[in-house]
Amino acid sequence: MAVRLEGVGVLVCDDGHAEVVDVDLAERLSAAIDGQLLTARNRPLRRDGACGDCGGILALPGRTTETPVVDDTGPTVVTLVPTMPMVRCPDCGREQVPAAVAGTLADVVRAVVQAVHDADPV
Repeated sequence: MAVRLEGVGVLVCDDGHAEVVDVDLAERLSAAIDGQLLTARNRPLRRDGACGDCGGILALPGRTTETPVVDDTGPTVVTLVPTMPMVRCPDCGREQVPAAVAGTLADVVRAVVQAVHDADPV
């Protein structure tokens, strides 16, 4: 999985100290992901997934794709672009994140936001 983060606002003082404008960026991105990406349901006893929308069995193979998530609720418009596997439901046609990947995506987003907060200005 790869993640690209665009539009993060940073204030830099005359001495070169940088501070990310949005201190709640991780929470806002997590909310945007929850609102914009459908997550498949895990069916552990059957070892397969079910559509997060219609409940159909996810029998089609996944494919790696970029799926932008845009958050415009903060001081800047931020776009998170994860490159990850997505699965299409054969019944309703909805693209969705497999349940196992959704947990990894949440961890990656937290790590990327922390890296942005910790980064030195260029």
